[in-house]
Amino acid sequence: MKAIYRDGCPVCGGAISSDRLAKGLPCERCLPEEVPRDRLKEMNLGGPLGQYFKIEKEVEEAERVFHEVTKSVFWSAQRAWLIRALRGESFSIVAPTGMGKSTFGALVSVLFAKKFGKSYVILPTTPLVEMMYKKAKPFADILGVEVVKIHSKMSKGERKEALEKFEKGEFGVLITTSRFMINKLDELTKFKFSLIFVDDVDSVLKSNKNVDRILQLLGLNEEDLKELWNIVNKEKRIMRYLLNTNDPEKRLSFLEELEEIEERVKELRMKVNGILIFSSATGKVRTNRIAMVRKLLNFEPGGTSEGVRNVIDSYTREGFVKVVKALGKGGLVFVPADKGLSFAEEVARKLKENGVSAEVVSSERVNVIEAFERGEVSVLVGVATHYGVLTRGIDLPHVIRYAVFVGVPRLKFKLKMDEPVPRAIVNVLRIAVEVGFEEYAKIYKELAKRYRSLTQQAVEMLKERLMNGIVETDLEKLFMKGFEIIRNLASKPEFVERVRRSGFYEIVEEGGELYLLVPDSATYLQASGRTSRLYAGGVTKGLSVVIVDSEHLFNGLKKRLRWVIENWYPFEQLDLGELLKEIDEDRRKVLKVLRGELSTNEIRNLLKTSLLIVESPNKARTITNFFGRPSIRTVKGVRVYEIGLGNRILYVTASGGHTNDLVSDSDPLCIMEGGNCLYYGIEENGTQHLTSIKRCMVCGTQFSEEINRCVRCGSKYLKNSKEVIEGLRLLAEEVDEVLIGTDPDTEGEKIGWDVANLVNPFAKKVLRVEFHEVTKRALLEAIDNPRPFNFNLVGSQMLRRAEDRLIGFTLSPKLWFDLWPRYTNTPVACKISRNLSAGRVQTPVLGWVIKRYEEYKRSRKKFYIVSYGEGWRETFPEDSFGLKPTRKDVERSTVVVKYIERWEETVPPRPPFTTDSLLEEANEVLRLSADQTMKLAQDLFEMGFITYHRTDSVRVSDVGIALAKEWIAQNFGEELFVPRRWGQGGAHEAIRPTRPIDADELKLMIEEGTITTAKPLTNKHLQLYDLIFRRFMASQMREAKVRKLKLEISLEELEAIITKDLVEEIVEAGWTLVYPRIKVEVPPPEGSYSVKEVIVRSWNTVPLYSQADLIRLMKERGLGRPSTYAKIVSTLMERKYVIESPKQRKLIPTKKGMSVYFYLTENYSDLVSEERTRKLEELMDAISEGKASYDKVVRSVIEEVKWIPIKGSPLSNSL
Repeated sequence: MKAIYRDGCPVCGGAISSDRLAKGLPCERCLPEEVPRDRLKEMNLGGPLGQYFKIEKEVEEAERVFHEVTKSVFWSAQRAWLIRALRGESFSIVAPTGMGKSTFGALVSVLFAKKFGKSYVILPTTPLVEMMYKKAKPFADILGVEVVKIHSKMSKGERKEALEKFEKGEFGVLITTSRFMINKLDELTKFKFSLIFVDDVDSVLKSNKNVDRILQLLGLNEEDLKELWNIVNKEKRIMRYLLNTNDPEKRLSFLEELEEIEERVKELRMKVNGILIFSSATGKVRTNRIAMVRKLLNFEPGGTSEGVRNVIDSYTREGFVKVVKALGKGGLVFVPADKGLSFAEEVARKLKENGVSAEVVSSERVNVIEAFERGEVSVLVGVATHYGVLTRGIDLPHVIRYAVFVGVPRLKFKLKMDEPVPRAIVNVLRIAVEVGFEEYAKIYKELAKRYRSLTQQAVEMLKERLMNGIVETDLEKLFMKGFEIIRNLASKPEFVERVRRSGFYEIVEEGGELYLLVPDSATYLQASGRTSRLYAGGVTKGLSVVIVDSEHLFNGLKKRLRWVIENWYPFEQLDLGELLKEIDEDRRKVLKVLRGELSTNEIRNLLKTSLLIVESPNKARTITNFFGRPSIRTVKGVRVYEIGLGNRILYVTASGGHTNDLVSDSDPLCIMEGGNCLYYGIEENGTQHLTSIKRCMVCGTQFSEEINRCVRCGSKYLKNSKEVIEGLRLLAEEVDEVLIGTDPDTEGEKIGWDVANLVNPFAKKVLRVEFHEVTKRALLEAIDNPRPFNFNLVGSQMLRRAEDRLIGFTLSPKLWFDLWPRYTNTPVACKISRNLSAGRVQTPVLGWVIKRYEEYKRSRKKFYIVSYGEGWRETFPEDSFGLKPTRKDVERSTVVVKYIERWEETVPPRPPFTTDSLLEEANEVLRLSADQTMKLAQDLFEMGFITYHRTDSVRVSDVGIALAKEWIAQNFGEELFVPRRWGQGGAHEAIRPTRPIDADELKLMIEEGTITTAKPLTNKHLQLYDLIFRRFMASQMREAKVRKLKLEISLEELEAIITKDLVEEIVEAGWTLVYPRIKVEVPPPEGSYSVKEVIVRSWNTVPLYSQADLIRLMKERGLGRPSTYAKIVSTLMERKYVIESPKQRKLIPTKKGMSVYFYLTENYSDLVSEERTRKLEELMDAISEGKASYDKVVRSVIEEVKWIPIKGSPLSNSL
């Protein structure tokens, strides 16, 4: 199994084999002999690979200087940052304290001053200027670079001397505060800086103007900045229009506008003198002017990894004193906000009485935090509020070990609100929608969206204005409208009763007033998160214990945190000894990092840099959103998201699907010469010749021909996967390992294999990771357990593509040049149609539609619709009578209803969905086409809501069973939960939800911002998710029991009898509570009835196929696979071989479709027969299981087609 990549050589950009790429070598033309990979650095190679080795040497030289000064080596992250800088890229560093950001800034500023020209380091405070100067000076002394510092605390003489050097430009590195930058901007812009390093960027960029000032230092003037700002806003508008239209003319117009914008941005980039590096521990840059940096310099600073959480969440009903004494020192104890500071003092007093050193922390008493850090205080006690001192104002990863909540953290609102408090308005409206007041869903959605966008200061200002009766802006009017709705709701007993019955909230009465208690999930996450902090080398493990004082509030807390927290553990079942041992070991590691006590080996192994390549940009965004707000940059057009996980810095990017496809070349003449022929990109020995894929941005056509314009519409606006590979190679240069995380099937394996081959020469290590659901847990498990590529799967997919190409490219021209002229009665020279295609699977499937259509036409029968009794009606087919009756005969007869038998029957639930059953049911229930369903399911998978949707397995994992148990127990009681595996073994699983969150709750969580999606979720997405969710939950529930009735209905005089079974009652609902799929019918009473009316109608008794029927048949008959079912059906529709009736959505073959089918089956039946197609599918499966050889099978396919003459080919005359 081998591939030749036409443009894959990392040196010359020419053709290269997969074998050479796997060894990290260039092609034979660039390097005739094979040498060990580690010797390549010594050779004078050109191209991208030569440039990579050149930068590697520069990094090694820099590391020698670094070691001389620090007696240490580069962290992996520092090495990656330096590679970026040496390539001339601007970027952002967001990393926790201890990661060496400042040391890196000192080194890189001196290096750039030595190599390229002056550097400027900007810091927010004088102490930081001094610290940076001390770090930079030793590097400068070794490299012979002048470093000048300027700040307000210098002596007059020092400052005068420094200012003189500054004014004369007698410096290599300048280090100042941001205030100096503001005051001396005009003088600073006279210099050309090769590098500007902004440390603690959050403080420096609090002002919009500082973004402008920094860009001016890089070389732009005020007019440039105005233009750049206009460009940013114009591009935003155009991109919105572009993404919302498929009209080719409009898309072309928008693309032309974007091209003009890019040309002007290129001109602005030419003015930029150097690179810009932002550095921060938190990355909380709020100014919107940062968008100019993103557009000009291709990066955007992110935030901290607040989603990186390593907390054991537990609960108990024990007393807090017992829990705290068992856990020891390093604890934070939180009391509910409604109980206030006085209760915190009572808790602290009780702890002291029981021998625990405890102190209360508040905004007036923060000094005790220092005593806590020194170990003089064992436990701090505070109030659980979102912006409280103990919740947000303390960050001691080496000290804090656990958190105890003395009561579920909650918010307390007066039900009949006296004052319009914004947070209360949003919370109570959410509850109203949740308990069934859907009429307020729209205003809640808008309020939640607007509230999320407000800063803490903006919320306080809004609250103050509303409470002072100032209602002027649209936002203030919106919140007042919400306030009035809540006051109205509070007076409705129905609302109060629904909230009480929900099981997630408490309503208490105090002083004759009703108060609503709501679990405060945001505060719980913030407060418990103090126990688990990111540091250079990992994420500290922490423990959280909730002492449950309200079952309803605890259930509500768990429900609101389902997306973030998968498991809650009973405190009593924890192995405290082992857990505390792990917690304390993490604290020792943190101290070691903070004190700089790590050895060289520990530094090298402590923190990895990893590049994760997935297929879809949506999936890439979803993954990084699990861990916080990522930094974003663009490398050669490839968008990459960067986030810190503690033990590694993870870059996540997307290949955009397939990067390579078979070339179109074919040389049938060599058949005569006995050479190793090339058949549409495939050699006779099975070697595939691949090239980059081009996609037209106007009409969406995808092709592999080596041309610069779209093969369909002629547009020059193409997206070439070659550029994606160039970007991925640059990213691979920076990291310790490349992780290929493409989809877990044969197609995903092949996509990943191509990417792995092409980046391998630039990567230190390439590994395959596999995850079947896009969740944080599944991702981290996959990253920790990489595997080698499965070449059996790769071979299976290569055969599928080869077979598609060989059959399609061989038979499709026959349709264009032979069938089409006959079909249209037009000479070939006048008209051909390239919109006809032949495929081995689509042809027999088309045949099924045609045959069923013929059966349908022959199946017309007459029926007698007989009305009798009190509105009863029965239909008798003509052949149920002995002799054909007239209408009068039937009208004179008597209807007799007779009950034959009654019995009870147990009805088990259906298994969870596989691909085929999902496509069937979505078509039947939601009226979605197969193609629509697969696109929606792909989105749901990539956004992390369902497991992988291309599967033929019904197996349910332990994780799936656990989440079903949680949801069923909470909503119906544990007695209805019946765990079922449905299948054993294998990596694949049935299609199921990834969280115990139903569609209604999912919608609410998205609207309130708890869940951020990579793309908007539509009603169709939610409907499909609801179908998947209910089917899965039903599969884990108790059987239903029904009462059935067999009855006989006859026309007595005519001896016509109909017998049927029906369900007359559901005795035990079981799984039908969530998935009602049993039809209950009321039978007509027993007895004899006169006929009231007879209607005679005729209709066809054999139904036409639907899309669901075709998919069911493909599964039954072994044609197609989960990854191809939808594509086969959609191809038949797109080619207009089949149309769908608008009302019944049944499939009808067209004249064109029938002509194509009969032409192919009459002339090439051996290639497109159902039996041969089934056999080939079985061979593909055999290859994927290692039971057959790709090379052997592909040769047999070539033998089938190679002698078929191809009219219209340039070589046809020679043949």
